[in-house]
Amino acid sequence: MARHIYVHIPFCARKCSYCDFYSVAAPDKINTFFEALRKEIENTDLITDVNPDIQDTVYFGGGTPSVPDADLICETLSLIKERFNIRSDAEITIECNPASVTKEKFEAYKNAGFNRVSIGIQSLHDDTLKILGRLHDRSRALSTVNEAIEAGFKNISCDLMIGIPGQTKEEILEDAKTLVDLGVSHVSMYSLIIEEGTPFYDRYKNIEDFVDPDLERDMYHSLRDYLKGRGLEPYEISNCGKMSVHNMSYWKGMEYYAFGPAASGYLNGIRFSHMRSVEGYIKEPMKVDVEEILSLEDKEKEYVMLMLRTSDGPSKKEFGERFGKDMHVYFEKEIQSLFSKNLIEIDENGFRLSKKGLDLANQAFEIFI
Repeated sequence: MARHIYVHIPFCARKCSYCDFYSVAAPDKINTFFEALRKEIENTDLITDVNPDIQDTVYFGGGTPSVPDADLICETLSLIKERFNIRSDAEITIECNPASVTKEKFEAYKNAGFNRVSIGIQSLHDDTLKILGRLHDRSRALSTVNEAIEAGFKNISCDLMIGIPGQTKEEILEDAKTLVDLGVSHVSMYSLIIEEGTPFYDRYKNIEDFVDPDLERDMYHSLRDYLKGRGLEPYEISNCGKMSVHNMSYWKGMEYYAFGPAASGYLNGIRFSHMRSVEGYIKEPMKVDVEEILSLEDKEKEYVMLMLRTSDGPSKKEFGERFGKDMHVYFEKEIQSLFSKNLIEIDENGFRLSKKGLDLANQAFEIFI
């Protein structure tokens, strides 16, 4: 049952050329959006699990949650904590952009109860940041991390992007060293993906013409190995360091609330989503569309597929406890097929992606769809 909450804040100062997430630059809609958000939270039926071993999490993503005034964000968190009776040890995250967050905002977030920040650094090289169309530079990015630390945050995550035209492996490793030296506890590393409908699709439609695929894979493995060597252990395909409890809830196939336009949630075995429109959301904040009703077989396959993203992989013990079946027997054909292609490693506890499997992960996932 749901102990996890995602809040989508759809506002950005400017849309990045590579971004396919739902976001808008509409400062005139911010106040009415938060009124609608409050209405949705106040009128949502509560579904809770009293299991004391499950930690609550709250995650404000976007868009750019650091664009609106901090008071609006903090008031929303206060309402969630009151409405859902969030535990005192909950992991509460807010995404921030160096161009829109300030030390004062960090201090307000910390005082309101946020204890984890995720900062969209992407790169610490100004020429690369210009290619991406980011609004910040290296100096501002470094200042942002220091401001978060000064505000009292100890759980700090930073995003780094690889496979950008003109980027080198040495550059990405320099960025990682700088961030770890500053005290960052978590790094999310993402390969540039060219999404149809974005300006980057027109510019780099065939990304392999601009970035050697072998170089991109070398960047990935080198960065992953470097972070591991510095104590930020890889625990998922794109994440290293102090584990995000909220994100792990997704990969474990757990249920979660979702609030805000374009936000997708999962409750009572039903996947649902909100409309991708701030204007529409303001008019009808409670309106959602059912995307999928999961059968038992769907849940079994999804658990294995999602957990395959993690370094530990799907657990035979956990699968047995949740579904009453022997995972190795139930998925024997799929497991043997993946093993024969050297995409996974197997032991008595479960199975996980091999190094080759990390590069061909989508092929491994597809066998469970």
